[in-house]
Amino acid sequence: MGVGKHEFLMTSGDVLFLRPAQDHEMLDCSEDLDLFVLAATPELAARFSTGSLRTTTTTLSLPWDRIRSLQENLAHLHDVESADPHERTVGGLFEWALPKSPRGHVTSRHLLTAIYGPEDHSEGTLARDLGLDAAELSRRFAADLGVKFVEARARMRLIRFIQSVDRGSSLTRAAAEHFGSYAQCHRVFRRYLGCAPREYFAGRRRAVAEATWSDQKPAGSANPTPTMSWESRQSI
Repeated sequence: MGVGKHEFLMTSGDVLFLRPAQDHEMLDCSEDLDLFVLAATPELAARFSTGSLRTTTTTLSLPWDRIRSLQENLAHLHDVESADPHERTVGGLFEWALPKSPRGHVTSRHLLTAIYGPEDHSEGTLARDLGLDAAELSRRFAADLGVKFVEARARMRLIRFIQSVDRGSSLTRAAAEHFGSYAQCHRVFRRYLGCAPREYFAGRRRAVAEATWSDQKPAGSANPTPTMSWESRQSI
């Protein structure tokens, strides 16, 4: 699995946690691949976390006695109508893994908190607030998360823009809120999703998602196990 500039060789039972806006793609896989992808809301993740922000991207290996039971639970989540089993399964995985994950550098934690916070700060402003050189700040963030700070911030803005429109905001209002102008939103949107915002919400959404999956799926690979999540979520 490629996460920005990092590459991870994963085997049976390995778990890789990604935060929203992290650049990632499947580089290769075996023909017998079983892949489960789960998404948790911040509220659910917070309920099962230690409250300590983790920034370093790494893989964790599940104990063998947990792999089979977890695989069975994940394979049948789509048959369950209640959210409770979803929350227990996904939340339990977070509860086990997060304390074992490296916290990463304190600078990266500050930057990640800024990206997900309510106010949008420039890289230069954050560097001054932390008393650091902007180049060092960017280097540390990329080393921990595999993606540049400006890239992660742009993707997070896109996620919030899409969520705002889904909640009923107009394209113009959502663009002004998250990008400052529709022109800037249009440039970023086309760069990452390959079409204009109006095209995306007028019917291109599914095609963009399918094209993204097609681009990331290695040639000749088997179809992975369908994505499972306890709640339908928009991601980039």
